[in-house]
Amino acid sequence: MLGIDWGETSFGAVWGGREGATLRVRQVLRWTLPNATGDGAEPSVTGEWLKQQCATLGGEVGPVHVVLPRQSIATRRLDLPVVPDDELPEIVRFQAATKSSRPLGDLSIDFVPFPTMHEATSRSVLLATIDRERMDAIRAAVEGAGLTLGSVGVSPIGVAELAARYESMQGEDVQQATLVVYKDGPRIEISILHRLRLLFSHHTVQEQEDERSLRSTMTEITRSSVVLSQTSPGVEIGRVCLVGDTASLVQLEVSLRDRFGGQLDVVDPTRLPGLLCDGTVSRDTLASAAPAFGVLLGLDDRVIDAINFLNPRKTPPKRNEMKRRAVLIGGGVAAVGLLGGGGMWMYGNSLAGEIDTLTRRQSGMQQSLAAGEGTMKDHELVSGWLRGAVDPLDEIDRFNRLLPGGDRVLIIESHVFSGSQDAISRVTAIGMARTQRDIEDLNQRFNEQGYRVKPKVPGPNKLNPDYPFRFDLDIERLQEAPAKEQP
Repeated sequence: MLGIDWGETSFGAVWGGREGATLRVRQVLRWTLPNATGDGAEPSVTGEWLKQQCATLGGEVGPVHVVLPRQSIATRRLDLPVVPDDELPEIVRFQAATKSSRPLGDLSIDFVPFPTMHEATSRSVLLATIDRERMDAIRAAVEGAGLTLGSVGVSPIGVAELAARYESMQGEDVQQATLVVYKDGPRIEISILHRLRLLFSHHTVQEQEDERSLRSTMTEITRSSVVLSQTSPGVEIGRVCLVGDTASLVQLEVSLRDRFGGQLDVVDPTRLPGLLCDGTVSRDTLASAAPAFGVLLGLDDRVIDAINFLNPRKTPPKRNEMKRRAVLIGGGVAAVGLLGGGGMWMYGNSLAGEIDTLTRRQSGMQQSLAAGEGTMKDHELVSGWLRGAVDPLDEIDRFNRLLPGGDRVLIIESHVFSGSQDAISRVTAIGMARTQRDIEDLNQRFNEQGYRVKPKVPGPNKLNPDYPFRFDLDIERLQEAPAKEQP
């Protein structure tokens, strides 16, 4: 079997196979794509080139398992009512359709559920999407090489599979939150796991190995932990896994160890139990190819829930056809109610039974009309829930884009709330700044971008001499004022 980290200019490949309970890694390769076979090339051209590369392996390739870099996919957190797992796919597709600016037919989608908290009134999933055209091109290229496509996943989950196994081997509690940082040249992917589920993933680029670039990377890591505090209150990072070629990790390892101390592990994948590496496979080559290696690790005994665009989660066949036809208020087939805002979905009775009742007595008609009135109220509740929900990740992303560089202002904690009256959302934050002028400029920037800024007086910060001012931020993103009619 062959794992491929399918980049835009190069492929990281891991070739191996199962020998009983042992995963044998025969080769780790880096294939640089010729210009003619980069993104946008005809799949037949890429397929012919891939066929030539695989011919050099010297053995049967087996199924090809592709992972796409984080920068190639879009992710989004969806907050949903509490429903059984087998009903999630249908509701996720509905939510994806309402949130996406593109038709679902143009996308390949899959998702992973977040851990369900005790007595929670909602549940969340991480939605991942890619262009269907790209999915089709990958399939055509692999098949054009005379190979079988086994799966199409995402690199953060491949790296997470490796990190979770390594932490378990170390005797760590894999149920705690783990920050995973993967570095391959300038490419950096930052993920957070909790209870063996991927909660968040982000990517950045570090073009240079200088102090300024390193500070920028550390700022992105800090912002990831801020997202965790907002989206999963009470969950804290317990461990940090750094994955990559050790020579390229030196500066980043020092900064992470200064920040997290003994919580940091630099992952050595060759230490995993049940792994056999042939002579050319080293710790550094395998760690650099972590996304492709991780997907092979998880094929037989997966630890982390995976994304698979080739075979996404689907609603299983229902024994009761009426329940299978649950849709969100419409079509006259079934009704879905949102009870008391508590997040519990229930299926209404088939209208066929009501029609039969109407034909038999007039009182049945009156009862049906009364039931219809209740259904419309439920519909309004559902619609209001969909319209009024604030996506924390969207708001945090919007908030982060307006921040200056981490060399001037550093946000250490932030929280997102639904807006009230004329506000769409409210964000509160605690930060540090180099000068008081930096705080004033930040407030002015948010004001110019349609936020209402509540005045706060900054104070001294004794925790970090590089950022001597501490400030509280309380801002509301206002709704756009309707355009005035022309006389």
